[in-house]
Amino acid sequence: MNRHVSLPSRAALLAVLVLVACGSGSDDKGSSGGGGNASGASGGLGATGGAGATGGAGGSSSSCLAPSVACGASCVNTNTDAANCGLCGYACAAGESCCTGSCSTGCALSITSLSTTQGPLAGGTWVEIQGTGFADGAKVFFGSSRAPAITVDAQNLRAQTSPHLAGNVDVRVEQGAEKSVRGAAFRYASYGFEGPWEKVGMPAPRAAGGISRLQDGRVLVTGGRQASLVGSQDNSADLYDPSTHKTTAVPGKMGSARIAHGQVTLLSGKVLVVGGFYGATPNAELFDPSSSSFKATAGQPSVPQSTAFPTLLADGRVLVTSLGSMGALTYDPGADAFSAVPGAPLMNQYTPVRLLDGKVLLAGRSASSPVYLYDPETGGFTPGGPSPSAGTGFPSFVNGAFVLPDGRVAAVDGSGSAVVSLFDPKALADGFKPAPYELQESTHSSGVTLMGDGSLFRIAGATVITSQCAAFGWVFSKRVERIDPVGQKVEWFEDLPAAVWNLSAFMLGDGSIIATGGEVCGGAEAHSYLYFLKGRPPPA
Repeated sequence: MNRHVSLPSRAALLAVLVLVACGSGSDDKGSSGGGGNASGASGGLGATGGAGATGGAGGSSSSCLAPSVACGASCVNTNTDAANCGLCGYACAAGESCCTGSCSTGCALSITSLSTTQGPLAGGTWVEIQGTGFADGAKVFFGSSRAPAITVDAQNLRAQTSPHLAGNVDVRVEQGAEKSVRGAAFRYASYGFEGPWEKVGMPAPRAAGGISRLQDGRVLVTGGRQASLVGSQDNSADLYDPSTHKTTAVPGKMGSARIAHGQVTLLSGKVLVVGGFYGATPNAELFDPSSSSFKATAGQPSVPQSTAFPTLLADGRVLVTSLGSMGALTYDPGADAFSAVPGAPLMNQYTPVRLLDGKVLLAGRSASSPVYLYDPETGGFTPGGPSPSAGTGFPSFVNGAFVLPDGRVAAVDGSGSAVVSLFDPKALADGFKPAPYELQESTHSSGVTLMGDGSLFRIAGATVITSQCAAFGWVFSKRVERIDPVGQKVEWFEDLPAAVWNLSAFMLGDGSIIATGGEVCGGAEAHSYLYFLKGRPPPA
């Protein structure tokens, strides 16, 4: 929703130079643009212009008595003034009232504050929204991006930001016919990064293990293989703690040994772990960070999920597809159970990607497979144009498709070609098209992740088949490439300390990167350490 942010008139600007009843009232300007790349790295997705405010909600005039503040030459109460709601110059739309600093259709529903007011362009920031009148089914938007959200109680919502272009954006809650908007309440900024890569020890090797970031900032790494290709699936897990920069073993064990499985952090804070690869069974379990324990879900998948791809939906459920299963499943945390998605086309080897509007793009593994757009609210599937022309390697531990801050989807090939493919949701019938740039090195099973500035990293992988490795004859790479979708270029970044493949990569809340699960020669030498690249948040 676009809001009118009024600019002070020439007369008002002159008036602040003289004493008036509310005092001199120096204007505390709000930010209006996106944060630049603090690391000095070029590119990153640019600013939208945001809903920048022309005046802060806390002017310097000592003559304005609380709760009023100085907005130009006037003293106003930004909690109730519809022309200056929440901050100076932010005007509510017609038919809305200013309720505790948010523009609302009815004051029974309002937003009062956010636990966090800044995050990277890539999204993933956990935000607690405080207010009044929240109920089940509330929808949360950060600017134009819908965020997965859950109602904790009538005064609290929990949301995870989706990607967005840089800038200050409104935070909006919709609840049936009612809505409440807090103007320019969250800033999407470009988070940089800096080398060198660091090696952080792990209690055990975890090639092709699962990885996810918990709501408290720690990283859970589960399962994987420790030695030979098939015979060393593991049921243990480790936790990396950014505050200590150390990794420790989780006391509890998973109920099943897993490799090439999927996992996702739920809005409740628990982690859903599902599927596997060799000898996959139809089981799933939850990791509870409060007790560091795993527990089987009450309702289990109806069929094995060999190489599973779980994706968090905007309503808090999880959509699951896999390489081996023909259909699609949803997991409902409230019921702690799985159910088949009615009307789903054949979904084996399809990877889901949640778009900025909350719908889900499902992309196959060859251009002969059409993409599908799934609407979780209606349950409908709409076919589109071709999937990426090249595959995405082993996507259980190489998630090669990402929604960008501008809404497009980028798919980075992981099957041995140099192709990067792009999809525009506005042109569903066109499907994926090759980007006007390619990778500089063709690889299998690289680690790929979206960065805090909107670019992507393609990390290491296997290159060509030779006699170098006794297990598979693959040569491994330590090269890292940075893909800039806006600048339309690919450039080298600093190499890893060693050549490796089968990495899982993930961005932390401060823009840092974790890459774990690496191995060489098909698992004969799985690595008992992870790679860490330090992020650099922008200046406050």
